[in-house]
Amino acid sequence: MKDADLEVAISKAILESYAEDLLRSLDVDVAVVGAGPSGMTAAYFLAKGGAKTVVFERGLSVGGGMWGGGMMFSRIAVEEGTRGELISRAVATGESKITMRGTLKGYAPCKGPAAQERDA
Repeated sequence: MKDADLEVAISKAILESYAEDLLRSLDVDVAVVGAGPSGMTAAYFLAKGGAKTVVFERGLSVGGGMWGGGMMFSRIAVEEGTRGELISRAVATGESKITMRGTLKGYAPCKGPAAQERDA
């Protein structure tokens, strides 16, 4: 086999393999748009639950605002009226480590399980 024929055969094998993977990836249950923290979390749990999941990201890297420091704070503020519902849902899903401290004009800062473990 000539060098040119060998190069064509190798290129053809690579392209056929890529085309097979691409076509297989088009048959999905869920398409997640955006590979930021929310998109990656959603895709993880969907895939873990058995859904054939694909993530589309327009940028060159995943993570969204995490790289700019947008995900540094592990606390949220919730309205005082939703406090009981949040705790009930957390307990029902096994995330019983959520704590709340004080209020500021009807809002309460919450600290999630990962932050509490880190701070302990």
